[in-house]
Amino acid sequence: MRIAGRVKTVLYLLLCFLLVSLGIIWWSFFTTSGSNVSLGVLQNRMHNLEYTYRSGNLASGIMLDDLEWQLKNKTRLLAKEIELYWDPSCWRGKSLCLSTVKANTLRIVLPDGSSHENPITLASLNLPFSIEAKQLSIEELVIESNEKSPVFLNNIHFSGSLHASRLTADKLFFDWQTFHVNLNGQMNFHNNYPVKVVARFDSIDQTKSLPIKSQWHFSGDLLKLDLSGGFSKPYTATASGTYSLLDRNLPANIALKWDQATWPIDSADPIAAFADGDLLIHGDWPDYRLDGDMRITGNNIPVTNAELSGSLNTNRISMTPLKLNTIGGYLDVTGVLKWRDGISWHSELDANDLWPNLYWPFFKGFVDGTARFNGRSQNGQTQFDLTEINATGSYAGQQISLGGNTSLYTDGSWQLDNMEAASEENTITANGSIGAESNLKLDFSLNSPEDFLHDIVGDLHGTLQIDGNINSPDISGSASSSSLVYLDTSLRNTTVTGVLRSLGEDESDIRIQMERVHIGDRIISNTDASVNGSLSDHLIRLSTETAPLYLESMHTIGSFDEHRNWSGKIDNFSGKLADYPFSLKDSVTATWISEQQTFAFQPHCWSIEFSSLCVIESALVGRNGSINFKLDELNLAAVDALTPEHIGIDGTLNSKGQVTWQPTKAPSIAVQSLLSDARISITDEKTAETLRLQIETAALDITTRRNTVTARLNMTERNIGKIASKASIYTRNNLYPVSGTLSLEDGKLQWLQQYFPQLTELSGKVSADGKIGGLLLKPHFKGLVNVKDASVQSPQLPMDLSNIDLSIAIDKNQATMTGDAASGDALVAIGGRGELTESGWQSDLQLKADNLAIEHDIVKNARVSTDLTLMMNPNGINVGGSINVKRANIIVTKLGSGGIPVSSDVVIVDAKAAQKPRNIKGKRQIRTTIDVILGRHVHFNGYGLDADLLGDFRITLNAQRPPELRGDIRVIDGNYRSYGQDLVIRDGRISFVGPLEQAVLNVEAVREVDNIMAGLRINGSLGYPKASLFSEPAMPEEEILSYIVLGRQLDFGNEDETMDDSQLLANAALFMGIRNGQSLSRNIASTFGIDDFTLSSRGSGDETQVVVSGRLNNRLLVRYGLGVFNSISTLFVRYDLAEKLYLETTQGFAEGLEKAVDLYYSFDF
Repeated sequence: MRIAGRVKTVLYLLLCFLLVSLGIIWWSFFTTSGSNVSLGVLQNRMHNLEYTYRSGNLASGIMLDDLEWQLKNKTRLLAKEIELYWDPSCWRGKSLCLSTVKANTLRIVLPDGSSHENPITLASLNLPFSIEAKQLSIEELVIESNEKSPVFLNNIHFSGSLHASRLTADKLFFDWQTFHVNLNGQMNFHNNYPVKVVARFDSIDQTKSLPIKSQWHFSGDLLKLDLSGGFSKPYTATASGTYSLLDRNLPANIALKWDQATWPIDSADPIAAFADGDLLIHGDWPDYRLDGDMRITGNNIPVTNAELSGSLNTNRISMTPLKLNTIGGYLDVTGVLKWRDGISWHSELDANDLWPNLYWPFFKGFVDGTARFNGRSQNGQTQFDLTEINATGSYAGQQISLGGNTSLYTDGSWQLDNMEAASEENTITANGSIGAESNLKLDFSLNSPEDFLHDIVGDLHGTLQIDGNINSPDISGSASSSSLVYLDTSLRNTTVTGVLRSLGEDESDIRIQMERVHIGDRIISNTDASVNGSLSDHLIRLSTETAPLYLESMHTIGSFDEHRNWSGKIDNFSGKLADYPFSLKDSVTATWISEQQTFAFQPHCWSIEFSSLCVIESALVGRNGSINFKLDELNLAAVDALTPEHIGIDGTLNSKGQVTWQPTKAPSIAVQSLLSDARISITDEKTAETLRLQIETAALDITTRRNTVTARLNMTERNIGKIASKASIYTRNNLYPVSGTLSLEDGKLQWLQQYFPQLTELSGKVSADGKIGGLLLKPHFKGLVNVKDASVQSPQLPMDLSNIDLSIAIDKNQATMTGDAASGDALVAIGGRGELTESGWQSDLQLKADNLAIEHDIVKNARVSTDLTLMMNPNGINVGGSINVKRANIIVTKLGSGGIPVSSDVVIVDAKAAQKPRNIKGKRQIRTTIDVILGRHVHFNGYGLDADLLGDFRITLNAQRPPELRGDIRVIDGNYRSYGQDLVIRDGRISFVGPLEQAVLNVEAVREVDNIMAGLRINGSLGYPKASLFSEPAMPEEEILSYIVLGRQLDFGNEDETMDDSQLLANAALFMGIRNGQSLSRNIASTFGIDDFTLSSRGSGDETQVVVSGRLNNRLLVRYGLGVFNSISTLFVRYDLAEKLYLETTQGFAEGLEKAVDLYYSFDF
């Protein structure tokens, strides 16, 4: 019993102990007070742990107000507002299942790094149990260090587990600075903590900061962390490198590459593109080094190669510098780009030797200079500031400077402060703002505007003020210029003044005055234009002078509606067309339809002197249009001044019709016109030829149907005849094919004579009938042209033609000619061909005749057989071929330029001009080159020679030169006559080598008296003949000359006969050019006491004379002239009354010559 009792007691005690123990355990773990006591015991044992208990129990979870725990390595953990909840059921599996862990703030204070332990040594961790955390959240985690700036992590959320030494993060995300970080992976707490993690970084608010999206893969351990990944936003880029978290300097070596990036980000129309980028991030925290390069392009941005050198941390990039190699030079940018609180930058620009013309050809020059470039982009607002601008350069060879300050804002507005662009003679200054609300003033003084404005020269001065809403600002100002030239337009003495309020929506006033406007060859003078009012109600005044059009007055009142349609009234429009006044008879209502781009006019009339032009119905003028008009009795002289200078027009025109057009359809035309009593002249500017038409009547009807334009013309021209034509043009084909008919009746050839002034007669009738074909710009004619009863005469032609009947068959560009004509009593056969080419036309005619009569200045009574060719073209007529002369008389009555040529010591003023061939501008010339064969019955009479000729030569006739003959002619039988003596031609030959006076003579003429043969041998040319005397037997020249002239021996025994004989012989000697003639004459003159005896010649042609002169005393001078080619002789007697006063009498010794007595007084000036 006692044993049993003891056992019971023991069991009871054990039960009590168990109950007490369970009670204590329950109290310690399941009650707040017990858990607080239990934690106090733990705190007493862990002297480095301090906390403030709030509530909860150890069985399910506790809440602490704060907690501080210092680890063995002196790292301190400080937490506030902590909540710990766990699942006790996990304890059985040696696991701690944390359902919730929360902390408002967790501070990790790293120990003082004075030990300089590097790399940091991490303690190993190998728990005997597992920890599983379903939800761990910390609102703010701060990692502090005395050597580094604190690191802040916010909104931390974690779920994962810790098994022994391996930490697995199923989900870990937090906010770091401007990034939201999302991690998952594993880490082992031994050695250097190997890791394998995937991390994503996203910008927290992509509207306030630079939008970034990136993903990274981390492997290795915390001492050498290998990373790879890249960015998908703002641009696509790839990166790889290494990073060390255990090294206190956090060294990194990361390479970043991208193909294409743009600015602005995600813009459909980016300003710039950054391509082929390479960026190396290396060095230690907090400022990593940056080195890289890329290529920059964009709209209005030249290709630029950028080289970056600087530093990087999580808040900014420093550029030291960014070097931009572009347009022949470089731009250095030094500064800082920050992005933590938005994006901001501060930089200095230094431009060196930039040549903008390499990209912008119009900019002829270079740029150097410096500026500060600052800006900020935050909350969707961006501002660019370009300040302290100090730039110099050249443009178009002129030195230009730029200075001032400017700012650009996100809304597109600009602020300009003393912005000034200046060159040596130009200044442009801008002050104020321009944007949604503007207040900008521009002052400009341009004495050489070409420095700034390409191709503009002159001067321009003025002020411009822009105020108010940029969509409808008030613009006011004034500008003036004494001269302004742009390309072929020039302005002289121009002023512009006025104010444009709300872009014309409100009352405005603008005036433009120009003294002279020169556009091409058109001059506009005294222009005065003004606009008063608003778009909804305004008045336009205009006056100008544009020779030959003078606008004296134009008044227009109108308004614009909200659709920009204009409606108004033109109540005055008057002026002069040349000397003919014109005006709008009554006011007319007009409308501008903006959507259709068309003007609409109500019916109205214009008066032009005594004529009128009326728009009968409402008219539309624009892309679509329709005009129904009537023109009555228009004097074409009024519009003559509007035609080109080489076209003249006069007459009366009546016309009526309707014209309608649309952009997608061929125009519809129905016009009838009647021209009467018209005179039209058209002058070819190259040839100066003038075509003159005298139109009695011309009726022209033009109609269109579908794609065909049909024109009918019936015209009567006083000279050409009656022309009737109908032509149709197919407009759908861009080459415009033409088809139709053409006929001519009662045509006259006389009007063509104006183009051939060498023709003394051109007459005949012409008619034509055929069809028109081809293209509008290359039409052709196929038909027949008939010439009847025509006559052609000209001294330049070898024969005259009459009764010409010619038929010309034309087929496109080819013509065949057949016909005949009469020349004297002979019949001439005509044939040939013609051709029309792009360079002109040409025609070849063959003329064949037998026993044809030919008359010319030197050829008379000729009968020939001909085979001639006439080659005609726009330049004239070339006559060629051959003439077989059966009989002819060639009679030469005068020299080409006088009997005695001009001595070589005589100077002719403007000799070149005198020798220059005469050329009649614009007149077609006739040139003749004919081979002439002389038959047995050809006789020559000229220059004292009368003989029969035999041989052949070529005769050339050209209106610009004297006739030329080339060939060799023999003298068969004849005489040489001089001074009444007929010398028999013993031997003779004439060689023609050009102009007649250059013909070469080789003639011997003799006179036989009493078995004495005295002869004259003539050599040289007709212009310069040389004569010599010979005799058989030989005798002195005086004796030979006596036998030739007197027919006997010279006798000095009889004084009277000697004097008469001497005068005859002296004259003969001079005429013949005998070598000793002058000495012989002087000997004879001295015998009779005559002083200053001279032999000379005067006159030309038939009037050539040999003159003998001498003084009988100091006051009396006697001259005697003897005709060379006629028997006329003249006696001159001069008696000096005083030094400059003398009396002269003239006596001619021939029938019909008058006597004269003259008194002369001479003086010099």
